[in-house]
Amino acid sequence: MPTSKASVNIFALSAQAQADYQTPLTPSTGTKLHRQIEKSDRQLAKYTAPASDNRGYSTGTPYPTRKTLDSHDVTMQLTEDLSSQLLGERALAGMGEVTTQEITAAETWEHTFKMLNPQASAQLPAYDYFEKEGEDASRPNAHNVEFPSMVCENFAVTGQGRALLQAATSWRGSGKRISPSPITFFGAGSEVILIEDMVHNYFRNSAAKLNLYPQVNLGGVAHEVLCDFRDFEFSISWNLLAEAGYLGCGIFQETDNSESGAVRGKLEIGDPNVQFNFTILNNDDYDADALLQTMASISASLKYEGSIIESTNRHSAEFKLLHANIVDIDHTEVDGENAVRITTEPLALGQVMPVELVVQNDVESYATPNW
Repeated sequence: MPTSKASVNIFALSAQAQADYQTPLTPSTGTKLHRQIEKSDRQLAKYTAPASDNRGYSTGTPYPTRKTLDSHDVTMQLTEDLSSQLLGERALAGMGEVTTQEITAAETWEHTFKMLNPQASAQLPAYDYFEKEGEDASRPNAHNVEFPSMVCENFAVTGQGRALLQAATSWRGSGKRISPSPITFFGAGSEVILIEDMVHNYFRNSAAKLNLYPQVNLGGVAHEVLCDFRDFEFSISWNLLAEAGYLGCGIFQETDNSESGAVRGKLEIGDPNVQFNFTILNNDDYDADALLQTMASISASLKYEGSIIESTNRHSAEFKLLHANIVDIDHTEVDGENAVRITTEPLALGQVMPVELVVQNDVESYATPNW
């Protein structure tokens, strides 16, 4: 019986969002719409098909005598090293909104990502996801699946030590499972932007510049953390309304066959949780404990710069926390020095969450696969 090594598993995600939640993209050998994923493991997605049975009914036996499919679900996780190009792609999926302006003609663009405004829409962008246990003509029955309509449930960016920045994202799909998938990774008929076709300009945590402000909107005199910075985490958990997506849509694994089990027709956001946490060395000029004691408002800017794009413009990413309170402090030791781990809770400014991500790079637009 043919088997395969996990080392040959291959993965792809659409490089642009679907037009709507229910309509997957069509693979193309011209303008390729799907991008190979280079993640830190080889784990396949978790697909489930919950069913109901008649246990406890008057069947004359304590055991169930039938099962019926209720629904289908799929989740998957990615941990990826972050370049300025990929950061924008994942930020659009994980935050929901982007505006772009050209900085230098045909060379440098600035993208500002903000959290989805629930007054305008409750649906984050959805993407096609593909996975295969290799791609070889000698194994026509190998695992080869498409899961459309994947939405980013959790989006986190972390910086540790001298390592590359990483994004950890969790995704949930409609539950629709298409096998075999219609996509080809390799050869003349390839419909995937392969790893070797991409150019990445990576960010390292050692390039961080953290400024802390005593007022909202980066107001007041900044405390420049400089060499006292150690690590950070920025995360958004959307608490997606997973069950609600099955109801009222009348969409099933097999078209017009309710006995085949429901799949989602939408996957909308719940009430999100946002975190912006960091570790710095104790500094006599920044009394985090006093800010916790008084529940004073703060803001922060964490900026990374990478390689030069052209002239004086560099690949960069700036995480902005525009209004927050310090809600927890953990005094700890890092490399033999006293340090403090600061947990903040962002607070709304008006009716929007006060977190932004500004990425400068050589990608013209995230509406189409431009790199």
